[in-house]
Order: sequence, then C-alpha cells, then structure tokens
Amino acid sequence: MIVDKVLQHKEREIRQAPVHSNRASQLGHECVRYHVLERTRWNEKALHDVRLQMVFDIGKEIEEIVLKELREAGFQIHEGQRAFSWPEYKITGSIDGMILIDGEAVPLEIKSSSPYAFDSINGLEDIRRHKYPYMRRYLSQVTLYCLLSNKDRAVILFKNKVTGALKEIWVPLDYELGETLLKRAEAINRHVDAG
Repeated sequence: MIVDKVLQHKEREIRQAPVHSNRASQLGHECVRYHVLERTRWNEKALHDVRLQMVFDIGKEIEEIVLKELREAGFQIHEGQRAFSWPEYKITGSIDGMILIDGEAVPLEIKSSSPYAFDSINGLEDIRRHKYPYMRRYLSQVTLYCLLSNKDRAVILFKNKVTGALKEIWVPLDYELGETLLKRAEAINRHVDAG
C-alpha cells in the first residue's frame, strides 16, 4: 500500500515537454535524425517509466548532497542551475554550477553513478571510450559549457550512489569535439527549419 502510493505519485511527475532547442546534455548523441525527431515530434515520444523517474529523482537529490559537501569543505559554488543559451546554434543548457578553484570559476557537472559506472571511470579516456553512450555524452555536455562560459576546462564530479565516494575528472576544452557539436547543431537546425 505504501509503495503503491509512492509509485502513483511518481507517475504523476512524468511529463513530456516541448523541445525547442538543441540541449547541451543531449547533443553528444551522434544521430542527427534522433535530434530532429526530438525537436519536431517530441509529443510522440514514449514517456519513461516510473522506475527511471525515480533514478532521475535520486540524481537530483545526490546533486544537492554533493553541492552541500563541497560548500562544507570550503568551496564556493556560483551560478547553480544557470541557464545557458547559444541562439546562433539554438543550443541551451543548465550547468550544475561554477566552482571556484585557485581564483578561477570552472564549469562543474555532477553525476551520480552506479558502483559499476563509478569504478569504470578513472580518467578522461575512460569516459571517451565508455561502453554506455550516455556516459560518453558527458564530454560533449561539458565541452559546450566550456564554450558557452569561455573556459578552457571543466570538472565532472562523480558520486557513487551506494558508497557515497567521490571522483573528479578534469576535462580540457576539446575544440575538435566542440566543432563537431556545432556542425551537428547546424545540421539539426537546417532539418527542423526545412520541416
């Protein structure tokens, strides 16, 4: 009875929203057709299930926990959930924050992860070559945040959902990846504009 009531509440939180831009968190997906359909036929996409909604909710809660831990450790975090927009390419995003490191504000992205995913990432190349596409997209996301904030590096903080352990991966701005993402955005926009 208790679980059923919680699941019913969570199901009511599942919504489909119009997609009017190329989202920084998704632009790393390599299929242009996927993006065009996201923008033009978003209302036909199947909704995710309640189990995935609960995973998303845990991710949001873990992000708040990590931000609290960082502040308690003496780090300054600015511009949390700041919306970014690059109108020329119709790219939008929302960064988790800018962390102050040695007087420099650096884009910060927080990712909760399973113990397997956490253990499989120990450096930049592990993300770049990861077997899960969603993990590889993290590099595209922070590359766009670097370009949008005019920074030459970003940091991804991973938090193990089971142990609470943290891991940081520094990501230098990859201009070649950035160029690929901007060309992808242009191609998507051409198709969307052409109907």
